[in-house]
Amino acid sequence: MNFVNALEKIPGIIAQYEERTAKLKADVPQLEAIISKTRGKEDELKQLKSELAALDRKIAAELAPKQENPNDGEEIKRDD
Repeated sequence: MNFVNALEKIPGIIAQYEERTAKLKADVPQLEAIISKTRGKEDELKQLKSELAALDRKIAAELAPKQENPNDGEEIKRDD
């Protein structure tokens, strides 16, 4: 008897899934439009990141200790 009851419920379950599928299919074009939309700020963000990297390198170069010759202007006398 349980098998027969299960078979009788199948058409109702199929109808429920078809309704769900129809609702989800209606959302697909809207979601595809959102996905394909280009980001307006993406190019600007890339440019700002490259400027940040350049400024970071410049700051690091200026903060790095300068390699100067400690004996500038002095002659070294050696005892041979």
